[in-house]
Amino acid sequence: MAGEILVTTNQQACFSSRHLFFRPLAKQDKALYFSLYTSKQVMRHIGPPLSREQTRQLFTFTLNNTNSDGDQRLSWTVVERQSQKSIGMLALTWDLTRSDAASIGIMLYCDSQGKGYGLEAQGALSEYGFSHLSLNKIYTQFAVTNLVNEHIYHKLGFITSDEKEAEISCNPLPTKSCYLDKQGWQHSFIESCP
Repeated sequence: MAGEILVTTNQQACFSSRHLFFRPLAKQDKALYFSLYTSKQVMRHIGPPLSREQTRQLFTFTLNNTNSDGDQRLSWTVVERQSQKSIGMLALTWDLTRSDAASIGIMLYCDSQGKGYGLEAQGALSEYGFSHLSLNKIYTQFAVTNLVNEHIYHKLGFITSDEKEAEISCNPLPTKSCYLDKQGWQHSFIESCP
């Protein structure tokens, strides 16, 4: 049914891939959240960095509207397994017109970029979405200047979309849209999922 989200369990399940561990975003991730959203370098392909007040409001909103029964957005903290350091965040945001479709997004600290973590994290979350959250389609939208993300999505099997997205982008930069159908998923990234 349109608008009805299929996520029916409290998102307590953590999962891991070869180099990364994923856990639900929580209050203790405030410093991570602030440093990502206020960083000019991290935000360069997203939009202007947010002010501290904008970031505080967004963090509060995100915590209050994620990771519980029936949510339209689920967010995870990305932790490097070897160092146990939080290195970024990723999320799935459900399409309001389809309960089996969501958009994926990621933000990583600059010193964690270029190590293959973007591919591994988004691959693991795509796999988790298809195998544990009843998703049949995952969308993404990224700045046309973000050639690394374009390469990652094509490597994961995403297809460039010519159709207009149903949701309005909050990204002030020119963007590309891609999608991945569950039938087209051919990768295995998750090593552990309780």
